[in-house]
Amino acid sequence: RPLVIAAARGHVEVMRVLMDHVGEGPPLARLLAAADAQGRTALHACALHGATRAAKMLVDAGADVDAVDGTGATPLHVAATGDCGDEKGCEIVALLSSRHANQAARNRSGERPVDTAHQRGNVALIKALNGAWEDFERLSLTT
Repeated sequence: RPLVIAAARGHVEVMRVLMDHVGEGPPLARLLAAADAQGRTALHACALHGATRAAKMLVDAGADVDAVDGTGATPLHVAATGDCGDEKGCEIVALLSSRHANQAARNRSGERPVDTAHQRGNVALIKALNGAWEDFERLSLTT
């Protein structure tokens, strides 16, 4: 899928051309939801590769922050692996959390994103996810 490939590489200019080409409404929604062979959307690709600018463009365009791939993982689960590095992973976690990504979503193994970070022993991402969870809980109590 062209958008997934462009997103994985952080090519925001190419992404913009692709999104402009399809326009708005259902065609854009289909483009944003298009997935690769593993069921990963462009937003999953951004989370895997730490492409924060590209991820922001996608969520601003209406990408589903809770889309699931073939393993039931959301982009937040993918970011929690830490494969893109702590700093970029934490940026993606903050972005997705600010867009109300489901912190309690469980993949097919029954793991939440924070569980994934714990398994990897990634302290920075555990802290980022726990901080995002606390913000989510605080906002939920006030609304």
